[in-house]
Amino acid sequence: MREQLTLSIDRLETRDLLAVTGPVSPGVPIENFPPSENGTTQLQVSLTTNQTTYTPGQAVQMKFTETNSTGHDVAVNMGPSIDYFVITSGGRTIWRSNPGTAAQFIVHRVLQPGQSIVLTAEWTVPSATGTFKIHNQMAPQAAVATFKVVAHPTGPTKPTQVA
Repeated sequence: MREQLTLSIDRLETRDLLAVTGPVSPGVPIENFPPSENGTTQLQVSLTTNQTTYTPGQAVQMKFTETNSTGHDVAVNMGPSIDYFVITSGGRTIWRSNPGTAAQFIVHRVLQPGQSIVLTAEWTVPSATGTFKIHNQMAPQAAVATFKVVAHPTGPTKPTQVA
């Protein structure tokens, strides 16, 4: 039997957005990160970079991993409007992995126990120096990676990981 999808128009400020809704699967909880209704986290997240220090012109490689750490299926919200990387410096957004207009839809992806979602992106460092933070919009408060950009490197760098 096919699942029934419903189309509706949602008013957001002065724009109308088309929303597609429908059932995920009976009994599959949808993760509303960070904690679930009983106060425990259903998903483990990490955000890593391939180095801790960069120089202008180098590529920052980002990796966001979200893993179902429960003993049951969990549905995760995904879509181009919510699963992108953001780099900030001093509280200002410097770069987004989905610049411009993004499609406004969300899909539910079911993760089985132990299964992960992995998102990656790459940003080439401009001439700016300083301390930068990376967030992923799927868990913007839960996982943050910090890196520095210096004019001249002082020694070897190591990957950074925040869980």
